Amino acid sequence: MEEELRRLTHGHDWQAEDVQAGRTAAEAARHAGMALLARDAIDHLQYRHLVKAMSEALPWLLPEELPDAYRERR
Repeated sequence: MEEELRRLTHGHDWQAEDVQAGRTAAEAARHAGMALLARDAIDHLQYRHLVKAMSEALPWLLPEELPDAYRERR
């Protein structure tokens, strides 16, 4: 699975970083993938922590939360 995520994230120009957390897009994708696989075994707080960075690009991961403020300034 990690190799597939690496191919998806490194195979394109999508190398943005979450400046606040210092995470790369690849790490965000890996964390979200792990959270989706383990969703039944972890609580919602752990799930949210793992998917928060990726939820900015894929809002369906956390549908109950509004997007961060920077997305609303368009």
